[in-house]
Amino acid sequence: MTTTVSVRPLAPSELGFTRAEVYVGYSVLVAGSLELARLALAFDAVRTRNPILRAALLPRDGARFDITAPAEPRWSMTVVHDDPARAPVEVETDQYRALGVLHVVRGWDRTRVILLTHHSIADARHSLALLGELWWAYGDPEGGAAALGAMRGYPHSVETLLTGAPPEPHDAPAVEPVPRQGSRALHTDRAHLSVARTAALIDYTRMTGLTVNSVASAAILLAESRIRGVPLTALRYLYAVDLRSRLRPSVGATGGTNVIGFADYRARVERSGLLELAADVAADLQRQLAAGDIERTALHGPDPAVPGVELVRATNWGPIPPFPEPPGLTLSDFRAAMTVNPPDFPAPPRPGAVPPGEYVMHTADGRLSIEFLTRPGESAASARRRVDLLGKILNELG
Repeated sequence: MTTTVSVRPLAPSELGFTRAEVYVGYSVLVAGSLELARLALAFDAVRTRNPILRAALLPRDGARFDITAPAEPRWSMTVVHDDPARAPVEVETDQYRALGVLHVVRGWDRTRVILLTHHSIADARHSLALLGELWWAYGDPEGGAAALGAMRGYPHSVETLLTGAPPEPHDAPAVEPVPRQGSRALHTDRAHLSVARTAALIDYTRMTGLTVNSVASAAILLAESRIRGVPLTALRYLYAVDLRSRLRPSVGATGGTNVIGFADYRARVERSGLLELAADVAADLQRQLAAGDIERTALHGPDPAVPGVELVRATNWGPIPPFPEPPGLTLSDFRAAMTVNPPDFPAPPRPGAVPPGEYVMHTADGRLSIEFLTRPGESAASARRRVDLLGKILNELG
């Protein structure tokens, strides 16, 4: 008989990702002779050190969930034979079985390795640290344990990190999971700047006092304004901000689940050039940080949808740290992914409350990528139009 132990209830900042079972993928393309048995052992070592990856969710009444620690290990790694360069990659996920999954796509000469983490238990900074640990463990001749160190505890919610108060336990009974539509991968396309263009952009931001985030954000807003046929003032731009370095004491990558707040930007002019808009985005972020607005969104969430304003969402994963390359392997082509599994009879979204997709920015191998993850129901052409226009806007800079 399999038993489970309740670790703690999910906090409000974590609950929002349970309705659609949101898993975020972090992947690399592997060239060389990848040994699947060794990879499975390495992932087991990472899961042992980070028990949150072995955890599952237990639904309670009132749309509440507990993080639970199953007494017996659950499935953790899946392997398919397909084109590893293809996106999206289809993979089944199940938040009632495992919150961390490794998915492997084998091609004839390359392999894509994708770490999928449920967004309730790990944000990008946390998940990237886990992906780095996977390659440390794979390269360890002792099977991974010696390379990783002591076992970690379960990560805290941002509410606990900000207030010191743990989530309140409850005695609500467990209930049956709701019927769902089945896992589906969001279509992903990207604007992928060259190494030379990325270096030029970074040099330009250093000279002007801007940031890559502000310039990329301005490009996203200009693209959305043109594609939707609305002025900049009709757009509401929400983007995630990592709070780890702003907490006292600061929090390590794996110390929290979603240690993020949200910047909420509204342009004050209907039209703007790229650099003027980037400067306004950067200045507005500093204003929100100084006022404590972003910390408040971490505790209470962004304000509800604003009538007559269309939402644009983005997140910036920043520079992707180089992963340790085991002998004989080359890791490249970092990509984002996302799977969702919505309820079978979802309520229709409020007009303007749900954007057509979400942008993910990051820099890997010296190249800036802005990926667009298309919401279910949107066409692949929607992503292609956006990333083509983004690439044109950014390549015209300078």
